[in-house]
Amino acid sequence: CTDPVLAARIKRNHRISQNSLGMIANEAAYSDGADWLDQLLPYIDSNHTLVENYLSEKLPSVGYTKAQGTYFGWLDFSNLINTIGAEKEAILTQKSDDPKTPTQILEKWLVMNAKVQLNAGTSYGKGSETFMRMNLGTSKANITHALDNITQAITKIS
Repeated sequence: CTDPVLAARIKRNHRISQNSLGMIANEAAYSDGADWLDQLLPYIDSNHTLVENYLSEKLPSVGYTKAQGTYFGWLDFSNLINTIGAEKEAILTQKSDDPKTPTQILEKWLVMNAKVQLNAGTSYGKGSETFMRMNLGTSKANITHALDNITQAITKIS
């Protein structure tokens, strides 16, 4: 960044190692992004409500608690982990060169059977051993499609 005032603001609030486009986007977001953010926040909140209602109606075996202040949803797959034997499979991997957690096995199962990629909760610390993280910063159509795929995959083995 050649503008010392802008560089100082970025250094104080963010990483100075950003590329030029990132710095310009960053400044634009802070300068002109309020209207966009005012529209985004209720949309993200409605995506959380969509997931909450969908799971309650169509897939009650998957737990969900509506989060606040994030575009990630945390889905509790403890029942599915048991159904697919992910804990037993994880135990078998512990002496290998590539040990897995039950949610990592579930993550692979979801990709193979539902064609949906969620993030294993264990990547985010203790207390998330049965959870998968779902990015809700997308269209309602994408979220519904992913949930439909998960529902179909679980229905096949239930």
